[in-house]
This record gives sequence, structure tokens and C-alpha cells, in this order.
Amino acid sequence: MYTLNVRINYRHSIVEDQIRKLDASSEMSRSAIFRRACAAAVKVENWQEIRAMIADLKPDGNMTTAYNYQGEYDEKTAEELEKISENILRDLSDMESLKKQYLLLLILLSYRRYLEAGQKVKNVSTEQPDLPEMMSRITELMITDPESPKLKRICEILKE
Repeated sequence: MYTLNVRINYRHSIVEDQIRKLDASSEMSRSAIFRRACAAAVKVENWQEIRAMIADLKPDGNMTTAYNYQGEYDEKTAEELEKISENILRDLSDMESLKKQYLLLLILLSYRRYLEAGQKVKNVSTEQPDLPEMMSRITELMITDPESPKLKRICEILKE
């Protein structure tokens, strides 16, 4: 497991709030959002468009700003992150290096745009989900497909 630890500003907080309103996933931890955002960001073809979205981020008087963004991610996300960084530096040729703070903002903006387009990231998970994530998956399964064979199998295991 890798850890992301970045100092953030109001722009990150604005985008994170917007993502939380748009994202229909049951797992809303920063780690889970970051993994889904990276999975979506790999597909971005033009980072110039994403960078242009930064100018539209204006502070809201009612907003609370976090100062630190922490999350864990796995090997697959680390590989995606490397590819994303390469793509950003290729598309934004005026940049020589990419700071984690700016990288995170671009990834979150790309994920917000992805969600606004009505798309959903599928099959993004950690190797070993923690208990709250497992419970949220079971709850989501109960709501979306109560007759699921997977859910029936879980019930059988719990009866034993």
C-alpha cells in the first residue's frame, strides 16, 4: 500500500465537495475517491481542458477548507498515477515538473468532469477491502440486487 499525503487549498476542497455530491458510490473515503479518480483520469485525452477548469473554482463563504489530503492506494493505482503524470507533462508542455498538489487537483477535476458526464468507474477496489468497505458493498448489493447469488451466498455463510 502507498500513502498520498498532500497539503491542499480551497480549490481542492471545492472539487472534493462537488465530487461527493455527484458520486453515487457507497464508499466515499478519500482513499476510495482517489482510486476511482485515478482510474477515470487514465482515460483523459486532453489535460489542457482540465487545467482550464481551475479558473472556474471560486471560494464559497460557507465552505470549510481542509489543509491536508491523505489516502491510501494500491499498486494498480500507483501504475495509473505514473501514467497520468506522464500524460499531463506531455499535454502541458510548458511544465517541467509536476507537484503532487497540482497533480491531485487535476485528477480530482478530471474525475468531477467524468461524473458530470454520467459515467461510473467500475471494478476499482483495494486488494483487501476493510470492514466498512465490505459492509458498504453488501449494503449496496442488498439495495440494487436483493436476489443476487452473491448475497445469498453471504447469507449462507453468516448462518453457519
